[in-house]
Parts: sequence; structure tokens; C-alpha cells
Amino acid sequence: MHNKNLAAMLSEDFNLTQISLLNNDNRDFNESKNIPFIELSNPISLPYKLTKISFVNKSYRFFVDKNISTHISIILKKHKPDIVEFMDIHNEAFVYLKESKGANRKTKVVIRSHTPWGLLKKTKNPINIKGVDTWRAKERERFCFHECDIITTPSIDLKNQLIDSYDLDANKILMIPNIVDTNHFKPIHGLPKDQINFN
Repeated sequence: MHNKNLAAMLSEDFNLTQISLLNNDNRDFNESKNIPFIELSNPISLPYKLTKISFVNKSYRFFVDKNISTHISIILKKHKPDIVEFMDIHNEAFVYLKESKGANRKTKVVIRSHTPWGLLKKTKNPINIKGVDTWRAKERERFCFHECDIITTPSIDLKNQLIDSYDLDANKILMIPNIVDTNHFKPIHGLPKDQINFN
């Protein structure tokens, strides 16, 4: 769950648990809302100079992504939730989906696709890609999209791009717009619709 307001709202009706990297912000928020929070240890950081070496950086990213995905899979197999939502970036669902493939998995897997790597890589500056690229990222992303139960996107355009790029069934993808915190963003009334601003 990647939106704190949404997490707080859902926790009123669901037994919600969050799994995320160790982060004081995450811990403080979840404790304040009485939401159980399972922390994953932060991986050891590479010295900045080494991240500039493409082979070293891709090896490191691959190791980190695999490590996180493996730990999440262990946690899910232990807790056996009814529904789990993953982010698409770094293919966090890969190990769990691979290990539970064909095993009559009862847990429904949702992937929240806002930043699919296969599409992001096409538009990112090549210099910036070096810092986040890893081996077999798109291949694992494709596997996750095909093996999960549902994919959600914030727009129809992204839904269509996923269908075209990953050969996905349109019925598997639900478009759910990003939520807006109306306690923070309020339209100024009396302006023409094409000139509406937010405070």
C-alpha cells in the first residue's frame, strides 16, 4: 500500500499489514494508525563511485531486487493473506509468483502498475537509466504481469500501453485513477473550467 491516506482508510474495514523497507517514516505512520508493519532490512549501499560502473551497478541492483523479492515471498507464505498488492517497479512479486505458479495459489495477487520498467526505460534519459537498470528486468516484469490476478493502472493510456507492450488481456487490467486528498487540494470556485486552479 503506497498511499498513506488510502492505507488508513482501508485499515478501518480490512486487516491490513504493510511490508516495506525499514523506514522511520513508514514505521511512525503505521504505528500511529495501528497498522501492523513488517520491515525489510535495507540492503548495504554501494560506494557512489562503484555505481558508475555499469556491470557492478547492474549486478548490485539484481542482487538487491532478488533479495527483497525473496524476503517478501517468505513473509507471504508464512502469513497467507487473502489479497496482496505489489508495486510493479523492481518486480517485487517475481519470486512469490514463480514459487506459487501452478500451486493453486489462494492469495490473489494485484500489481499496481504506475511505473512499468519496460515503458519507463523507453522514455528515461540513458544517463539516468544507468543508476536503476538491472538484468532481466523487463523479462521478470512480463512474467509478473502474466502470472498475477489483476493489474491496476491510473489511466486508460497506461492500460492500453501495457496491453500492447506485454500482450495482456484487457479484462485483466483495471483503471483506478489516483486519489486526491480533498482536505489539501481544493478548487477555487467561480473560475471557468479550463482555468481551475487548486490551493
